[in-house]
Amino acid sequence: MADVLQHEVVLIGLKDLEFKVGSTLTKIRGIMELSIDMQGKDQLFEGDDGVISYAAQKTHAKVSVKQAVMSLISKAALMGDTAVESGTTPNVVYTLEVKEGMVPTGILTGQVRYVKGITGITGTLPADAHFVLPVFTVDPSSVKDGVKLGEKNTVEFAGTAIPDSNGVIYKILFHETATPIT
Repeated sequence: MADVLQHEVVLIGLKDLEFKVGSTLTKIRGIMELSIDMQGKDQLFEGDDGVISYAAQKTHAKVSVKQAVMSLISKAALMGDTAVESGTTPNVVYTLEVKEGMVPTGILTGQVRYVKGITGITGTLPADAHFVLPVFTVDPSSVKDGVKLGEKNTVEFAGTAIPDSNGVIYKILFHETATPIT
């Protein structure tokens, strides 16, 4: 089968990042950086006074997100907490309470802003690309919520992506037609 989509492309910038727990999809905006670092284990097999073989296995990925601009609802969803509105106008209060408890596991999906083709390669340029981490959990000790004078409030967090029931740690999808995150 001939390649239809170019796979030698340059992915530029993040357009969207979303975290889904069950059927609830929460947008995480303003991401400056998403990094996925593969983790694994390796083993040397020795014999006859030397190394006979080397085996390596991919086991999970460490994920970090920097400079996210998040609503209270997004922060709550990511950490498994709740944000509620109370009171009546003009005295409405929206409150996020970060409480002890289990952090939810969900699907973390990112979409790149732009896909650029490499010169000299034939095929259709993908309309978009998505990163999908099917089993992602935030490490609560990594969450940094910061405010600086004259700057926007940002959140940084990291977590772990483990294999799903099919052994998938993460995947990258190139779409011929732009596809929203679902």
